Amino acid sequence: MSAAKRVCSLIEPGAASTCPRSTAPAADWYAVARVPVLLVVDPRNGTWALHTRPDNGAYRDVLPGKYGETVPLPEPLGIDVATDGFPVYGEVAGPQGRFTEKTQ
Repeated sequence: MSAAKRVCSLIEPGAASTCPRSTAPAADWYAVARVPVLLVVDPRNGTWALHTRPDNGAYRDVLPGKYGETVPLPEPLGIDVATDGFPVYGEVAGPQGRFTEKTQ
């Protein structure tokens, strides 16, 4: 089984010193590899983007959000990721983000 078929999701945090202004090139690379769910968190400005449905080297769906909003990871994960505890660069780090099960 290829690595892409074993990876059902990926979370990519941005690094202050190496994170480019745009995450599109990295997201496109993961789409080419057919990673079904990519969550990009950007601690520079407290935002996140959930990329889903890779097709022809790009993600068809992108759900943007900001820290404090819950990220709804689709199946097969089926969990919500709380982002209210994610640190923003330049701030004192608070509690880590929490994973909660989705309620139906």
